[in-house]
Amino acid sequence: MNPESTAIAKAKTIILKQGGVIRAQEAIKQGIHPRTLYQLRDSGKLEQLSRGLYQLREGKPLEYSDLITVAKRGGFSFGFFVDSCPHNSVCNHLFSLF
Repeated sequence: MNPESTAIAKAKTIILKQGGVIRAQEAIKQGIHPRTLYQLRDSGKLEQLSRGLYQLREGKPLEYSDLITVAKRGGFSFGFFVDSCPHNSVCNHLFSLF
């Protein structure tokens, strides 16, 4: 396995551990090089949800992508959504991503 494919495999593993969605800042802190993020995005394996927020296409499709985008970009904690969330299934799904 060449170094490039090793970096991609490592990045995918890290992103999947984050629920399939990761902020660029989190990815860099976890050891993913920005060039690897861009390569995944440009190859179609990573979808850019908004500026600095990415979703791995191999993961589960996001049912509540707008809420997750707001939560990840705004730095909200799960507790914020528990207090304001009307549906348990939505809350449980969001909790799995934090």
